[in-house]
Amino acid sequence: QAEILHQMMITSAKLGKIPDAVKDFQNLRTRLTSSPALQESARARYTLATALNSLVAFRLPTAVEPRNRIRNPLFNRTSSAVEPPNPALRQRLQRESDSNNEALSILKQLITEQPSSVAYRLALAEATKDSARIAQLSREWRQADEAIEAAIRLVDELHQEFPESDRFKFDLAE
Repeated sequence: QAEILHQMMITSAKLGKIPDAVKDFQNLRTRLTSSPALQESARARYTLATALNSLVAFRLPTAVEPRNRIRNPLFNRTSSAVEPPNPALRQRLQRESDSNNEALSILKQLITEQPSSVAYRLALAEATKDSARIAQLSREWRQADEAIEAAIRLVDELHQEFPESDRFKFDLAE
């Protein structure tokens, strides 16, 4: 059921229905935290972490997306590298940072328990990439650089282990 709710959340977000995606996530979290057995399950914790990752990725503004230019041409204005984000964006980024930190914490714990899991390690790389985006939007340049370097290291390690995988090559190129 949790995985179905996660897919519903992703579908809602892709359709631009972020409030519906947030409700799906809240239902997912409620289901996963309602049972102590589920809370301890690696699969349930992984589902929660990937749902958090998905939600963060969908809610973060991305200036380079063509659809953002169409919706709001001023969105892409060039701002000073030191100009702080406006208060509304700062509050939004804090919420995303909190969700991202929760996902990072869950994934690091899962990797401690099962270090060979490719899925956990790839999800950690994705969450770390989101962490870099949050830091960039917050104008925290050193933190952004550190996060993107860490994400690259994680994907590069996977690529070294699985050189035939096009997925890791693509992620490194991205």
